[in-house]
Amino acid sequence: MLLINFASISRYISQFRFQQILSERGINIHYDLEELQEDIQHLTAKGWL
Repeated sequence: MLLINFASISRYISQFRFQQILSERGINIHYDLEELQEDIQHLTAKGWL
């Protein structure tokens, strides 16, 4: 949630509007442990982590 707050402030829009924009673009703001683990595996396989 901190990232969303920062991003919305940095763009001078409300958090609610920022979440609407993400939703309109098909970006899910919910991020669970399984997705984190998949991202870590992907980044590790690429040698970026």
